[in-house]
Amino acid sequence: MKKLLLFSFVLISLSTFAQEKSYSNRNPRHATVGFGAQFVQPTGEYADRYTGHPIGLSGTFSHPIKQSPFDWGFQFSWNQMGALDQDISVYGGLNTAGDSIFNNGTYRVRHNNYRYQGLLRLRPFNGFFQPYAEGLAGVETFLTKTDLSVQNSGGFSSVENAKVQQSSTSMLYGYALGLRFRTKNAKHMWFDLRYENIQGGKAQYVIPETVTIQNNTDLVYTTGTTKTNRQIIQFGLTFGF
Repeated sequence: MKKLLLFSFVLISLSTFAQEKSYSNRNPRHATVGFGAQFVQPTGEYADRYTGHPIGLSGTFSHPIKQSPFDWGFQFSWNQMGALDQDISVYGGLNTAGDSIFNNGTYRVRHNNYRYQGLLRLRPFNGFFQPYAEGLAGVETFLTKTDLSVQNSGGFSSVENAKVQQSSTSMLYGYALGLRFRTKNAKHMWFDLRYENIQGGKAQYVIPETVTIQNNTDLVYTTGTTKTNRQIIQFGLTFGF
């Protein structure tokens, strides 16, 4: 996959070189904001310990460095690593007769990964087709949170007892290869196809399939502690302004 992506990047770059100069002179570079959906494939010891395939969303801001072929920017990504909902009974106090009241509730477990990374992008062309390459570096957090969604007697739901059960932060670095392309009439909107290769530091995270809920609110789970390397495919839209 890596060789194919690199070959495609070079081929597209060469094929657009001849027409790019005049277009770029007529269309100066702009700051951009992008949004995309991500599909994640863990690799190495991370894949050995965690067998899921996270999905999520990403937002990117970039700004050109004058009229050079380089952009700087930053990216935020959220990936859901797993989730569990279990129906439980929640104590709601006493009624007028002194009997205990129990409401229906759901004990919810959410496993998430949050990434905050800076980027330096080489984007040599500014036309209809814009292949690019990026260097990435930043930090990420693996977080497991729980809460109770309680169905009250009036038919309304409330969220209670939100807790962070496990959290771990580590450094990351990597690279990305991407291609933006647009239609003739969409002057400031591009489709964006992107591949990321992330080398994550050693982090601790909850393994979702090991999670069990005992006695209604006692969370039991196993954690993994590994490097968190992964490959990411992203599809999205980018807007210039």
